[in-house]
Amino acid sequence: MKKRSGIFWLLAVVVSCFTSYSSLAMAGQTCPPTMGDAVINFQNYSITDYPTLPPGSMLSGAILGQENRSFYNCAEGTGPVTMRFVADNGLTVSGVSGVAPNGTGAPASVYEVPDIPGVGFAVGVRETTHCAGQPVHYIAAGDDNVAVCSTSDPSQMATQFFVVFYKTAQEIVYEQPNSGQIRAGKLILEDANGSVISEAGVNVEVAATDLKVHKSSCYISDNNISVNMGQSSVSDLNNGIEGEKHRFTIPLICESSQVNAVKIGFFGPTEKDGANNDVLTLSQQEGAATGAGIRILYGDSYGAAQGRPVPLNSTAVEAFTNSANQTQFSLNYDAQYVRTAPQVTAGQADSLATFSLIYN
Repeated sequence: MKKRSGIFWLLAVVVSCFTSYSSLAMAGQTCPPTMGDAVINFQNYSITDYPTLPPGSMLSGAILGQENRSFYNCAEGTGPVTMRFVADNGLTVSGVSGVAPNGTGAPASVYEVPDIPGVGFAVGVRETTHCAGQPVHYIAAGDDNVAVCSTSDPSQMATQFFVVFYKTAQEIVYEQPNSGQIRAGKLILEDANGSVISEAGVNVEVAATDLKVHKSSCYISDNNISVNMGQSSVSDLNNGIEGEKHRFTIPLICESSQVNAVKIGFFGPTEKDGANNDVLTLSQQEGAATGAGIRILYGDSYGAAQGRPVPLNSTAVEAFTNSANQTQFSLNYDAQYVRTAPQVTAGQADSLATFSLIYN
């Protein structure tokens, strides 16, 4: 019996100048860009700050801003290359080093959001065709670039971008929108000798227009949650049997018991057809399963709504059950594989969503 397995990632919810990386030797442009800019988009996203959180705290999880786009067309026989993300030398490095959003590796280099004092961001990059099993790569504090992926076959290199927001000062200017896009850096390719073979490079920008920070009376105490989805039978899914439910819990802490105005919403890539717009798409990667997705269901924290699908990319979500004197909550949800196409094929079945506090 064919089975498929995967991990469902939930991520709670972008400088002193270093030596310019453009001084590297330039080889022949054997990998010209297919487009000039990569824009990291996230729609209607707002950040909430809990006033007592110290500088350096994450204000969001890793927000997936653009998925699986190919930016280079390398000539056949190009040979081994390394994809590298280089920070823009116009950024201002903040006074804090961010905790690595994936929980591993060196602290990330955090750059100030130009129009919102007290808030900074880090950009993460992952190549999903040849280096799909690797974590998201962030520029480490004190560096101005990071190697994303090395491969001997640079054809069809697909890239994901992520943005994480951090608190960079104790005092934050609330409700002040950022005025425009932020030039975050450049994506380049190097040959085995370290020479740049993508002369123009691809400019990476964070579409942070209208981004605002709200003062919060509640905060989520774990911004990164992984759900082990185990294995599901392809045969069962093809026969209309939904996958086993896997429980996960979001911990919420509030400064008072008056939390009726806050809810939790989930945001991420969904199936394009109307029938499955509440199902997260599987990450496109080498050996990925097809014809299925992941649905999030309300758990037993939601009374009569338990077992119903959570609407995605929407603020119209259910309020959780609130006991009168509670200030700490463990909000339960379930995730399961469901079929989204006539035929499911076996393979790796990962997905990613962002969760965020929503205030009425």
